[in-house]
Amino acid sequence: MVSGAIRTQPGGRARLLLSPAAAEAFGGAIQGFYGPRGLFKPMSAAELVDLLPDLPATLDAFDMAADAGGVEAATGRSAWPALRPGSELRGGGGGWWLAEIAPVVHHTIGGLAIDADARVLTASGTAVSALFAAGEVAGGVHGAVRLGGCGLLEAAVFGSKAGKGAAAWSLNPEPRDLRGRARTGRTSRAGRREGQG
Repeated sequence: MVSGAIRTQPGGRARLLLSPAAAEAFGGAIQGFYGPRGLFKPMSAAELVDLLPDLPATLDAFDMAADAGGVEAATGRSAWPALRPGSELRGGGGGWWLAEIAPVVHHTIGGLAIDADARVLTASGTAVSALFAAGEVAGGVHGAVRLGGCGLLEAAVFGSKAGKGAAAWSLNPEPRDLRGRARTGRTSRAGRREGQG
């Protein structure tokens, strides 16, 4: 719903604005992490009004709705990090933070099929020799649902299995062609087949 509304905006982007009080409630991550990386831009009240001329009226409407209890009724939220952004804007000064945001795909719940040992599988379910996968490139780990917070666990478990499998394979490689068929003889570093004159 939110992504669909953002896509209707010019350029398919929306703006995320933190008032000085909201930025303070959010903590030092704005100044220490997001700001230096250019994800949020520090702005003064005057710069915001120049960039977004309708902003004062929008924030005043939010303030009035908050005073009347309408923000909670409209959003279903009873806790806000900071209310009264309109009065903060009218007060002038800096401390505002602005970001441009757009919907993105962060997990597709798809990708390469893998087995319990993180070996990549063909469409017929056969393991591909010397090909391992873990993390978001691997699919089928969660079924049709990705449970929130499992990404790190998935990467740790299957990353470890993939690393161990690749290390074991490198100690005793099975020569295979790109289709996984066994080759006779091994290729030396010089590129010549061993056992050939």
